Amino acid sequence: MVECASKSNGNKEIWPIFFNVEPDDVKLKTNLYSKALSKHQKKFCTEVESWKKALVDVDKIKGWNLKTDESQATLIKSIIETVLRKLNVGYKKIVTEDLVGVDDRVEAIIKKLDVGSDSVQFLGIHGMGGIGKTTLAKVIFNQLSSHFEYCHFLSDV
Repeated sequence: MVECASKSNGNKEIWPIFFNVEPDDVKLKTNLYSKALSKHQKKFCTEVESWKKALVDVDKIKGWNLKTDESQATLIKSIIETVLRKLNVGYKKIVTEDLVGVDDRVEAIIKKLDVGSDSVQFLGIHGMGGIGKTTLAKVIFNQLSSHFEYCHFLSDV
């Protein structure tokens, strides 16, 4: 992984997850990996040196450590948020899948927004409560959020 990431001109990254290991283990300051690498030294002489270097390099990268995070659930949530942010997926808004008659309205609004243009667009959706304004906005947000580097959905403004 370290070799592949270093050859990718910044297109690939390593995000280490330290699961039940201490930083000193990865830095080869304890016997946990040092003994195992010593056993492999005879069979994989040239590879072991690159493995040692890779472990030290990975330890320098900010990652996640299960032992210091609150829980596995917190750790997993943090990893998912980071990956989604990096992949520019955005945070999808939860909308029921059983919507009826919303597709034509979504398409009409997206046309009005002219997403491909470089201009700034503002669109207000108004009406009495309970007719689906927020639901419509969430569906549109879900479809368009991947077009933007940063986005956020504010409701009840």
